Amino acid sequence: MTIRADIVRAHFHDHFGEWPLAVFRAPGRVTVIGDHTDYQGGLALSMALPMATWVAAGQRPAFSVRAGTSHDGSWVDTTAPQLREAGRTPPLSGWAGLLAGVWSVLPTAPGASVWVESDLPVGVGLSSSAAITLGLLAALTILGGQPIQLPALTRLAQRVENEFLGVPSGLLDQLSIAMAQPRSALLIDAAAQSARPVAFPYRDAGYRMWVIDTGSPRTLQAAGYRQRVQEAAAAAAALSLPSVGAASEGDVARLTDPLLARRARHIVTESARVRAAVDAAAHGHWAHVMALLNDSHASLAADYEVSSPRLDQTAARLRQLGVGARVTGAGFGGSLVAMGPAAQESGLLSSLTTLYEQEGWPAPLVRPILYPNGGLMQVGG
Repeated sequence: MTIRADIVRAHFHDHFGEWPLAVFRAPGRVTVIGDHTDYQGGLALSMALPMATWVAAGQRPAFSVRAGTSHDGSWVDTTAPQLREAGRTPPLSGWAGLLAGVWSVLPTAPGASVWVESDLPVGVGLSSSAAITLGLLAALTILGGQPIQLPALTRLAQRVENEFLGVPSGLLDQLSIAMAQPRSALLIDAAAQSARPVAFPYRDAGYRMWVIDTGSPRTLQAAGYRQRVQEAAAAAAALSLPSVGAASEGDVARLTDPLLARRARHIVTESARVRAAVDAAAHGHWAHVMALLNDSHASLAADYEVSSPRLDQTAARLRQLGVGARVTGAGFGGSLVAMGPAAQESGLLSSLTTLYEQEGWPAPLVRPILYPNGGLMQVGG
């Protein structure tokens, strides 16, 4: 079923017997190019997806909190002080843990009724966690009578991930979701903690982008991601730099530890690929953008080692079709992002179906992204 603001409002009314005071839509994001750069001051190019998480909220007396989600039917009945108390013992997990993290970072923590619905897949590298966190923070900010300030909101959402959920991420996901503009990609500078829209009109040139959920398990994602963050920090320390994003390829060549050199090389060359992709898109050179996606995947697979056999085989098949593709998100399984002529979509679907049948894998989920979407938005109250 298609999710709309009126449907979310109606479901909120069904559960709580009153209408919500705030409804927010927080989209997922896909990194076009530039993964594993944001926690080391690098660059990334992302865009918001049509799939999103919807958060409806209303006031509740005496600091009472009742929050439900359609994802798995979970309900939490508690109080704002109890959520803050739970936040004292991170790392947290699950629906209750996420709520505890959100209530813990808010300057004022109101009582609230909360209902969440989503058509954004979970655990496939499309920032479902950041989307729901931003939606909750925005809705609760409105309930508290405060204005929405997007830069501050992104930092609060990052705190939830870093301090309470135990994920040492940068600001890529939060900025991508909060600051996205319709029909534009978003150029993110992690060192400056800034984001600006850039032209990315692939549809006008007859191209299409796809997010391909490979169904590849992400069993090593949490530990592997943390290890990569630590290795990148070690590379920066070895170079006596504040971050690898401040390094040049000449600096990377000075590293004597081959593992740290590979990690640093990915971050430096990936940021360069981001700049090249923005320039190529501005000049309509979409074949070059596709080549950069392929180069990015090669770097993520070889230098950063966050790919998987299924991701690699899928990317290789897409390259055979003349489609650019790369792992997107943290990696270790999950999804690819791909770009190619829109007319190739049926052939792409057929070829991937054949590959997955031959390998005995469940069919991939291929989601076309016709154009970049808008970011976090209040859609009702």
